[in-house]
Amino acid sequence: MCEITIQINCPYCHSVKVVKNGVKCTGKQNFLCRGCQKQFQHTYQKAGCRPETKALVLRMLVRNAGIRDIGQVTGVHRQT
Repeated sequence: MCEITIQINCPYCHSVKVVKNGVKCTGKQNFLCRGCQKQFQHTYQKAGCRPETKALVLRMLVRNAGIRDIGQVTGVHRQT
């Protein structure tokens, strides 16, 4: 029997102190970082939930980009 382990780091603080924290309604595993106490998923189903997409949207808003322009660049609907 072979055991496979995957090292998961927190996308926010890059800590390795990550534990399982239940399952989402979509069936995806939910994780909790013991360092910053934030919850995240290893892979997100929707593009608007990814941390890098959120950071890009916030940077574009600070630079005074329009909401429709941001939606076109990121591929995320403006109501998200």
